[in-house]
Amino acid sequence: MTDNGANDKPEYYKLLARPFLVKVLENQRSLTNPVRKQAIRAFQAGESPELDITPEFAYHNSVFHYASNLIGAISRMEEVPIYLRRFPNSKFYNEHGITLHKWVNYHYSNYLVVIVSLYDIALLLTNAIFVLGIDPRCCNEKRVAKNRFVRKTKVKGALDKLGVAVDDYREPRQLYVHRGRVPSLDFLDELESFRFTQEAMEELELERQPTDLSNPLMNPFVVRDLYRHERRKLITQVTQTTSSFVELLIEFLDSLFPVYQLFSEYRSETPPNPA
Repeated sequence: MTDNGANDKPEYYKLLARPFLVKVLENQRSLTNPVRKQAIRAFQAGESPELDITPEFAYHNSVFHYASNLIGAISRMEEVPIYLRRFPNSKFYNEHGITLHKWVNYHYSNYLVVIVSLYDIALLLTNAIFVLGIDPRCCNEKRVAKNRFVRKTKVKGALDKLGVAVDDYREPRQLYVHRGRVPSLDFLDELESFRFTQEAMEELELERQPTDLSNPLMNPFVVRDLYRHERRKLITQVTQTTSSFVELLIEFLDSLFPVYQLFSEYRSETPPNPA
């Protein structure tokens, strides 16, 4: 979400407007309505609904599921600048040691996790659309992006571009998730170190020279202003990064559209399986 005004639409609206997602939503609605009505009739009759879940319904429902997850991931990424912009500096947070820096680091760390998930979700969506039949737990680049059917389409190139962009964030994400190491915030970390050291010296009432009392490590007002400036830079960076991933996903979804159209033309009980 940009800073140009409160009426700006979220970035994920650009994805919702793509022909692929429009078609996914149309198919989901047309297939879900009869099942929903069937369930309502059974409920009104006091019976357990025996829903007619056809292979066609299962196919479109699976595509809808992963497409929705992709939109949800971008939506969460767009929320991060909002969290970074405002810190609830309340007594409750203060009592529990939740500082501004911890708040910023927490949300930025989660941002990295969501970024890396974009590629994983894209692989799952590709697996569903091509009906590759790969167990979701085994959907990786080798099995999906390099699949012989996927390689024959533009989907392969779009997945490769998305994967390269995600690679820049894999290492800090892996260190955070698997080793508990919070991602570096560069100068923000240094400013927090100044603030923490100064606060610790005051709390412990360490012996200092008289001049030290009037000359702290760094003037706290300077630290505050510098931190505010750097936080704004981080917000801009995160916003721009999200926009760049939206553009990559637009290319990815557009590459999926003709393949999805092909499968959607078959209204039989068993959708074709290229595998």
